[in-house]
Amino acid sequence: MAYADNTMTLATRAFTTDPIFAAMDAHRSATIAFKAAVDRRKAIEKGLKGLDCPDTPELIAAREREAMTCFAEGNAAWGISSIRPTTLVGLSALLRYAAEVIISGEDWPSQEMELPNRGCANVDWSTFLHMTLADAVDGILSRPALAA
Repeated sequence: MAYADNTMTLATRAFTTDPIFAAMDAHRSATIAFKAAVDRRKAIEKGLKGLDCPDTPELIAAREREAMTCFAEGNAAWGISSIRPTTLVGLSALLRYAAEVIISGEDWPSQEMELPNRGCANVDWSTFLHMTLADAVDGILSRPALAA
């Protein structure tokens, strides 16, 4: 039982100190807000008889909300790819989270980002995430005592 207690302590400490957990929570929240905005816009359009409906103030506001939440979700996704996990628990959680998003049918951003300080013209989200993960592993392994 001491092993389980120690593992829980390491996981709890990682959750409270590793910035990747806050980034994943921000992305989850942004995704929920975006889905709600899409659902709201669709409900309004359905009430107005489909996509060829007039631009009512309510529909315009719903479309603006959808665009805002889409932008926020994309920023949160790029945030995840740029924040280095500082613990092995955080690194593992990020790898699982990135896969779970894809398995759930969602997509990561498709646009590219310019990384002149990395010697790259443009890279997609996945490549940027891989570069960040490699840096995170290097950082974790370079510490004197390997911690979770």
